[in-house]
Amino acid sequence: MARPQQSAQQREETREQIRAAALELYRQGGIPAVSMRAVAARLDIVPSSLYNYFANQRDLLEFLWQSPVANYEARVRTRTARIRDPLKRIEYINLEYLRFARDNPEIYRGACMYVAPQGEAPLNPPSFLTAGTVKLTLAAVREAQAAGLLQPVDPALVAQALWSAMHGAIALPINISRLKFRPSERAAKLLLRSILKGLQA
Repeated sequence: MARPQQSAQQREETREQIRAAALELYRQGGIPAVSMRAVAARLDIVPSSLYNYFANQRDLLEFLWQSPVANYEARVRTRTARIRDPLKRIEYINLEYLRFARDNPEIYRGACMYVAPQGEAPLNPPSFLTAGTVKLTLAAVREAQAAGLLQPVDPALVAQALWSAMHGAIALPINISRLKFRPSERAAKLLLRSILKGLQA
């Protein structure tokens, strides 16, 4: 007899159970630990059943990031809409990116710092965490330039420089943990203000 079809709610609940098991494995051993076989063993089910919910390991890994990034996106979009000063908006967007990385280290490392082995396709980071952050910054940079607050430098280059500064402030203490770094947020604020001050008209 065929198994009864799950309702949409039951299917989503099962996906969340799988996500929880995968996240636990990720915290223990990083991306290599999250195999379909290992997740199935954690849930005491056959590996093939996971493919009813996720196309492959990559699909499952990207699902790990979905809910936290959606919350981050909603918060950033709501807040930035209320900040009229484009320079303050630039600072908020980029510091919020850093805070997301601080509060969600597993997600940030997997989404933005994972180097795929040679021959393996890279993971797709959450679009808002990466491209969305840059687009909001880019829009604010253009607005600041139009208002005469920043020099007419290539706005895409400015947005890239700001993002690079934030990523460096986050990644250095992780990648070179043997050194004693000052808090990332302090470094990020200094970088942001230095870049923006250097670009002021």
